[in-house]
Amino acid sequence: MESKLLLHELSMVYFPIDLVEHFEIVEINNYQDYVEIRFNELSGLIPTQLTGETGIIKDGFLNPIELQTFPAKGKPVYLKVYRRRWKKRGKLETYWNNYELNPVGIKATKRFANFVKKLLQRFSSNFSLISTAVVVDRKKLWRWKKVMVEGTNNGVYK
Repeated sequence: MESKLLLHELSMVYFPIDLVEHFEIVEINNYQDYVEIRFNELSGLIPTQLTGETGIIKDGFLNPIELQTFPAKGKPVYLKVYRRRWKKRGKLETYWNNYELNPVGIKATKRFANFVKKLLQRFSSNFSLISTAVVVDRKKLWRWKKVMVEGTNNGVYK
């Protein structure tokens, strides 16, 4: 099987389906303390507002969305997701696609956030255990608890 196809199949197992269907892995950095995987939006996904328009051009990328997902080999894994920016030739207004890759107020994939939420609900008094198990620092875990379990945001990730 071709290596690109194998990577795609592996991605289908590990990453959210929306991410795999609309983005491609372009870079993987295995640093000493964490893993960072860069995803770029596929180039043919023109925003719906531009359907039927002519003279559509790519205009770089938006700032990345950084999401934490399940750890790998005891290291946190961060997904840097780059959405494309588009515009009409000769115009300044830009367009992009929106995806619901994470719960509101949480910089994590939906599945990972849901998993952490369940741990927080069950073992809320033992932050050290949860932090170690999911490789999330205690400060971030406390902020996530405020949003996911207690339902308060207090300015976190607005």
